[in-house]
Amino acid sequence: MESDKMTRRAFARTAAVAMLAAAVPIARVAPEAMAGGAAGSVTESVYSNPNEDPACGGSAIPVPDGFRWNPAPLALYRKPNGTIATDWDVSAFVYTGAGKAYYVSLSAGSDANDGLTLGTAFQSVSKALLMPDVDIVYIDEGVYPRKHAFNSTTIPRSVSLIALPGKTVVLGTHDLLAWTAESGLTATYRAARSSVGRVFDAAFTDRFGDYTELTVRGSAAEVGANPGSVYSDGTYVWVRTADSRPPDARLRVFLAVKNANIEGGKTIYAEGIRFEGGTNPFRAANSAAEPDHTRVYVKNCKFKYASATNGFHILGTKECFSQNCEAARNRSDGFNYHHYNGKVPAAVEVGNIGRHNGIPGETNQNGSTSHDGATVIRVNGMYFDNIGPNVADVDAGTHSWNVGCVSYDSRVGVSTTQNVNWQNYGSGNSMWLDDCISIGSLYDLYTSSSAAIYTRNVRSNGFWKTNGATISAY
Repeated sequence: MESDKMTRRAFARTAAVAMLAAAVPIARVAPEAMAGGAAGSVTESVYSNPNEDPACGGSAIPVPDGFRWNPAPLALYRKPNGTIATDWDVSAFVYTGAGKAYYVSLSAGSDANDGLTLGTAFQSVSKALLMPDVDIVYIDEGVYPRKHAFNSTTIPRSVSLIALPGKTVVLGTHDLLAWTAESGLTATYRAARSSVGRVFDAAFTDRFGDYTELTVRGSAAEVGANPGSVYSDGTYVWVRTADSRPPDARLRVFLAVKNANIEGGKTIYAEGIRFEGGTNPFRAANSAAEPDHTRVYVKNCKFKYASATNGFHILGTKECFSQNCEAARNRSDGFNYHHYNGKVPAAVEVGNIGRHNGIPGETNQNGSTSHDGATVIRVNGMYFDNIGPNVADVDAGTHSWNVGCVSYDSRVGVSTTQNVNWQNYGSGNSMWLDDCISIGSLYDLYTSSSAAIYTRNVRSNGFWKTNGATISAY
C-alpha cells in the first residue's frame, strides 16, 4: 500500500486496524471460575520471551540490544502478513487472594445486604471495598455516581474489580444534583455544588462515543445566553444544556475529587470498567516506606474526563500492565508514568489507545508518556489527536520499546517540535520503534538532549528531526 494513494488519516487508520486485528482474542475470566480460584495473591511475575513460534503463527521478535527490560515480560511475534501478535494476557495477573468475592448492583443492590451474591448485592463499590476480607468485587450494569462508586475512598487493600460479563460499568465522580430553574435566564438551571471539575453531557456523543463537554462561561447570565454552557462560583453551578432541556441523569457534573485511587504496596486488577471524571480517573502511587511495591493490572478499561491532570496516572509502581485500554478526553495526558518516592515504574501497554487528550491552549499533552527513567513496552497501540506529542518519553534514562504501534495527527496547532508523533529527549534516553507507523503531524520523530531513537521497519513521511541527538536504524 502506498500512502500517497490515500489520505494520510485513512492510511494510518487502515494500517492500525490491520495491526490491532492481529492480536489473539482473549476470553474473559468468568466470575464463578474466579470466586473459587486458587488461594494466594500475585507476588512476582515470571518473565519469559521464548524464541519459538506461538500457536498463532509467526517468528519471535527479540528484545533490542540495549533495552534494559530483558527478558521482557511478554513474547512478541511477527506474523507472515507483517502484523504483530502476542499470546500474553493481563488476566493472568488477576488478584484472587483467598477468593472472597462480593457483588455490587446499582439497580438492585442495597448496602444493608451481605453482598455475597448478585441477589444480595451491595449498591456501592465503596461498601464492598471496605469489607475486611474482600478479594474480588464483581460489579453489575450501571452508571455509578460518586456516592455509589468510590466516594473518595482510597482502595484500602489488594483487590480485583471486575465488571460482570456483558455489562457496561461506569464508575464516576458525578452527583445526581437537585436542579431548579433560574429565574430570568433562558433554560438555565442551578444546583448547589462545590468542587466542580468538568461538566459533560452524555446525551450528545461524537463518533468515538465521547460525551460533549459544556463550555465554561464567566457568569450565570452568559450561561443563559449560550446553550451548552456551564458556570460555577464555587458554591453553585449553573448549566444550560445544548438542547435546552432540563438537566437529567445524562448530565455529568464531574467533581475535582479522587476517583479510583491506590496508595502503597497493593496489587490492583481491574477489568471491563469505565473510570470517568475526577482529578484523575485512575491513580496509583507507591509509598516511600512500603515493604512491597504497588502493582497495577488493567484490561478492557477506559479512563476519561480527568479534570486536573492525567487519565491513567501511575507513580512509581513496580509493574503496571494494561491491555486493550483507552485513555481519552483528559485534562493532560492519557497514559502517564512517573518516578515517585524513590521507585521507577515499569509498564506494558498492549492494544491501548491514547487519544484526544489535552485542552485548547496547551502544547504538551500526550497519548502516552513516560518519565524519570521509566521503562515502557508498547505493543499494537494507537496514539492520535492529542494536543502535543502523541507519544513522549522524557527526562534522563527513560527507555521504551514500541512495536506495531501507530501514532498520528498531533493537534497541538503550532509549528514546533511539540507537533510530533514520537518524541524522545533526555540524557541517556532510548526509544526503539519496531514496525511502527507515523503520519500526519509536522514531525514524525523528534529527539534531542543526547537521546536516541532507533528504528526498524518504520513507515512515515520521513519528517525526522534531531537536535544534537541520534535517529538511526537497528
